[in-house]
Amino acid sequence: MRLSKLFTKTLREAPADEEAKNAQLLIRGGFVYKNSAVSVVGIAGPGDPFANPKETMETLRLVRQEYPEMLLCVATNGLGILPYVEELAELQVSHVTLTINAVRPEIGSRVYSWMRYENRTQGGEEAARYLWNRQATAIAALKEAGVMVKVNTIFIPGYNDTHIDEVAKTVADLGANILNIMPLYPVKGTFFESLPQPNHDQMMSARLTAGHYLPQMAHCQRCRADAAGFLGEEMKQEVLDALRTAAGLSPVKRGTDLGGMSGMRDRPQSNHIHAPTRPFIAVATLEGILINLHLGEALDFHIYDAGTQDSRPMEVRRAPPAGTGDDRWQAMADLLKDCSDILISGIGKRPREVLTATGILVHEVEGLVSEGLKLLRASEDLTPMTRRSKVSCTSGCGGTSTGCN
Repeated sequence: MRLSKLFTKTLREAPADEEAKNAQLLIRGGFVYKNSAVSVVGIAGPGDPFANPKETMETLRLVRQEYPEMLLCVATNGLGILPYVEELAELQVSHVTLTINAVRPEIGSRVYSWMRYENRTQGGEEAARYLWNRQATAIAALKEAGVMVKVNTIFIPGYNDTHIDEVAKTVADLGANILNIMPLYPVKGTFFESLPQPNHDQMMSARLTAGHYLPQMAHCQRCRADAAGFLGEEMKQEVLDALRTAAGLSPVKRGTDLGGMSGMRDRPQSNHIHAPTRPFIAVATLEGILINLHLGEALDFHIYDAGTQDSRPMEVRRAPPAGTGDDRWQAMADLLKDCSDILISGIGKRPREVLTATGILVHEVEGLVSEGLKLLRASEDLTPMTRRSKVSCTSGCGGTSTGCN
């Protein structure tokens, strides 16, 4: 049975019993879905979707035909996508992810050893130049067709690490919507196996610099596809609505139960007054896009001005080193003494008491940083963002957004 037929057939015939609903079914070609919680179908490999475009496009057509409200997305290197841009737009693909690691041939030639396209093999700067030209043309074509463009860039120490800000500026000028800088994970037997894995400070520096040109995303650090949310949960309505709008689909009706929000602990409405001595908001975030760190995990805090609508941090403050007892929590309170509120995904009883005693209002929430800031600045209820329990995918991240394989 052909892949596209197999995929849609399996979606239709997936068992409805509770055990099957909770099981994740893996279909050849990179599809992972959960029966009743499927919101997005993405094609991202293995390999490139447009190395076999006939099968890729047929799959997208069948899914759109069988499930007209399904969100569709594709991840590619951009080499072979151009002939299919118009149809991707017609199929209302919400966004296309392009992996772009260099925009200058001399740098691209160090990243890519060779390229094969239309039965021709190229190498060196000639290949890198051709690839970038195709990618640049693809961004322009996708944007003209009304398709959202996300760019993935792999941080490769010693190769393109000092070039990422140029990548960000260049793709932003072409109309790209968002950038996801991902750390290289050296794999034994590959060309880059001896390179060091980029550390937290290097990644944060790259994201802060590139953030001057494009919004940054790094929710799933190891995924080259487009994951949103946690296993065992449906996506938040705000994310679904944004993707549906980009795809030209109707938003889900307000009030639809997308995440099992019942049973949550009540959270107080934020009517906190941002006094002159506390004009800032602190956020524990891994990458600056999502509120996704427990207080004890945070290596630094993004600091935002409570009195403006700016979604960019004013500064990033390094968290106190790990310690014991109340010393560390008190040091954090001192570090954030000019902050009226802090947005975090988790906190223990004692650190909450210490921060609260010093006048910092603690919000244990999850979701987009921009959403949390908007609600706080308007003194609106943060209950819709109240943190839910996270489910581990058993790959070691424990649902903390630190890496799904």
